[in-house]
Amino acid sequence: MSIFGTNCYRCALVAAAGMISVMPPGAMGQVQRGQPSHKGMAAHLRPVRVAGFRWAGPGRVELTTDWKPYAGAGGTRGDTTPYFDCAEFDISSGQANPVGFCDGGCASQCAAGDTPDIRFFGGNTYNGPFVVNDMTVRTAANNAHATRVIVAANWGPTVATDLQLLVSTAETFNDTPTPPPFSGEYDGVIADFGPQTGGNGYFILDLDVSADPTLFFQMPADGSGSYNMILANAVDPTTGAVTLDTTPGTQFMYWGTGDGETPPDGRVGHQGPHEWDDDAPVDGQFTSNEFYNESGFGTCPDPLGPMAAFYGPALGGGACYANCDNSTTTPVLNVQDFSCFLTRYASGDPYANCDNSTTQPVLNVQDFSCFLTKYASGCP
Repeated sequence: MSIFGTNCYRCALVAAAGMISVMPPGAMGQVQRGQPSHKGMAAHLRPVRVAGFRWAGPGRVELTTDWKPYAGAGGTRGDTTPYFDCAEFDISSGQANPVGFCDGGCASQCAAGDTPDIRFFGGNTYNGPFVVNDMTVRTAANNAHATRVIVAANWGPTVATDLQLLVSTAETFNDTPTPPPFSGEYDGVIADFGPQTGGNGYFILDLDVSADPTLFFQMPADGSGSYNMILANAVDPTTGAVTLDTTPGTQFMYWGTGDGETPPDGRVGHQGPHEWDDDAPVDGQFTSNEFYNESGFGTCPDPLGPMAAFYGPALGGGACYANCDNSTTTPVLNVQDFSCFLTRYASGDPYANCDNSTTQPVLNVQDFSCFLTKYASGCP
């Protein structure tokens, strides 16, 4: 069931005398965001507990797992292959350090004293805790399971308030101002980061579920679809109602859209300029008045999009799932791919969930049959 219904207008952000001000909703019909402000990072956070969920109706979800303590990366593996990058993080150290503001063709955007962690946002009075955007992943990640998502968000509450992040994906994105924003939604993950106090910079929200084969982020089967993200305070355990955070300032940070941005800098994944924001009023639903164009601000890079990056295990060769060891020597499909698949299966790697099942145990004999079928079909 789709979660989307009706809504209203967004406040426009207008640059005036170096300040970001707010135009009343409806003052000029559907108003668009003006020149964004920018801000530096405050802290890199990891959740205290996680759960799986599926959409159950407007503003409601159903948990698909119990809440469980956050386990972090699976063993020493940690999945660091980018499938889609609209954030530009350096994760080589195990952290998520924002980079790129003063390089990648955007040196002119840097004022004296700006640092690589600077990112754009709508200002401290704007509230937009629910966004839907299109995503086109790298070719080899079509239909793959991402196991880590890193998001940047500004948190508005000035007293300690529980911060929960909901992330899921879908097969389609509606690139026209006619709700619903997406269809073919997949199950997602809720991460609870505990009570957090905002105001000193934005947070990096780092969610790695590679230790748990029941949790993952399904990439679109044909590589093109959508993702949605919510900043919330709670999910009612009985009704599944999601309490979105409506504090002024709560919103996702923005950065360039991977290989869809100008100038391009080689990051994987593509995102167009259109976006859906639940912002006036914030109620977990959308109408055509909440369909926006996030380009033309005069920023570098351009267009902008919510800061989100999806990562997963190393991918097979190109778009060929059966080429497990990513070999390029002919024949690319050989006995080594069977050994590779068995190793990934034994380690609980989400890659081995060939049939994309969600029923426990997700790794089972059907995955062997699925792999054999894909192997027999050969590579394109």
